[in-house]
Amino acid sequence: MTDFSPTYCPQCGKATFARKHGTCYVCQSCQFEYYHNTAAAVAGLIEWQGKILLTRRAKEPFAGRLDLPGGFIDPAESLEQGLSREIFEELGIHINDWRYVASGANQYVYKNVRYNTLNSLFVAKLNDQPQLTLQTSEIIETVWADKSHFDPNELAFASLQRLVQAYLQE
Repeated sequence: MTDFSPTYCPQCGKATFARKHGTCYVCQSCQFEYYHNTAAAVAGLIEWQGKILLTRRAKEPFAGRLDLPGGFIDPAESLEQGLSREIFEELGIHINDWRYVASGANQYVYKNVRYNTLNSLFVAKLNDQPQLTLQTSEIIETVWADKSHFDPNELAFASLQRLVQAYLQE
């Protein structure tokens, strides 16, 4: 696994791109600066009749592990808009009434590169059980887990484990 470390400058194309500090990279030839900032991600904790909806991941990282539906935020989206979009893409349902819970830092390893992310957790409480249509490229199955007996350590990502644990202790 490696950290993001570009070599070629996207402005002049020379192989003189190097880390200046933190997430800042600078070209030694043309002085172009690039900031490889943290990516925003969201997760939705969907509740219905004392149960929470979990998904089982179809792909790496953590294929086969339990997760919450959600994903990365697209440019020009709010966290809530991105979460509603992700929920519709992954589960085929419309939820627009989200309540913010908390956020936490995470590292997401994809194709052997480590990305820094900031995960935000939102909750939605439903009156009726939704009819789900799964995006099978992302989700193998869904599981309704009893909220009072669910162990957040079963989730794939450490940041979501901490966020869900804090929520369940409220």
